[in-house]
Amino acid sequence: MKSSMLIEREIREFLSTRGAGGGLAPHSELISTGILDSLLIMDLIAHVEHAYCVRLENDDVSPEHFRTTAALADLVHARRAGVAIA
Repeated sequence: MKSSMLIEREIREFLSTRGAGGGLAPHSELISTGILDSLLIMDLIAHVEHAYCVRLENDDVSPEHFRTTAALADLVHARRAGVAIA
């Protein structure tokens, strides 16, 4: 299974292909800086679900989980491992 660090790097690469700006760091703020807008969030959700064979639940789609690429990678890694997120 891929590590959270590898997933995080792949998510940053995906965002850079969508014009979200190069040079994103794992802890770059995505929502508060406007990097993620509602359309890119939906595109990112579809990408994550397809690329990592996970299903993100409604509760998963929150500012907490989409605040940084590191936070999203941790969520994806937990979902792939079958771990419940509180």
